[in-house]
Amino acid sequence: TQSGTYNYNGSSNNYSMSFDGNNIKSDQLIHLVNDFTMQGWINPETIQIDWHSKLFYLEDDDETPNLYLWYNENDNHIRCNNWQGAGMNILTSNSTVNTNTWSHLSLVYENQTLKLYINGQLDIQLSIALSVPQNATITLGDHIVTGDPFKGNIDQFNIWDVALTQQQILDYMNCPPTGIESSLLVNWNFEEGSGNTAFDLSPNGNDG
Repeated sequence: TQSGTYNYNGSSNNYSMSFDGNNIKSDQLIHLVNDFTMQGWINPETIQIDWHSKLFYLEDDDETPNLYLWYNENDNHIRCNNWQGAGMNILTSNSTVNTNTWSHLSLVYENQTLKLYINGQLDIQLSIALSVPQNATITLGDHIVTGDPFKGNIDQFNIWDVALTQQQILDYMNCPPTGIESSLLVNWNFEEGSGNTAFDLSPNGNDG
């Protein structure tokens, strides 16, 4: 609540989730209305299993609408698809994402404006009326029906039911949310180290 210089002495970040044809799926539905933020760190391998590599995928029970970010192996760009109403590929990053390197992605939707941030910097934005999945399942690293798996690592994935500002995005890149933040729906930090469950650190119990 005050200005000043602060030190962060939180939990260590020793683990990420490795994807090689597998996926993580939420065990309950995420309720979105309009504005949201979806973000996480990715580290793509040079050779992908499929050129259309699914990263963060939201969809309602009947698969419509769906909204997802994917990595294009052919040109190293990030794309956003939204099926039902707004068409398929609706956004392509201006910047490329390097392979074997960690990059932070944030997809922000506010007042019918969609923004993609890469490493905390606004890369592209457009005005669009999205078909937002309102009772959605989250899948990371693949899509169970269509496939297109991602090969690489993902870390610090979270979803908010508000549009984060650029300053908030930068803050949470450097100091990840603890789980008690207002409007935080899902917070997977993948620090389990073993087992079959990615625990949600938010109070909502959205384990993967």
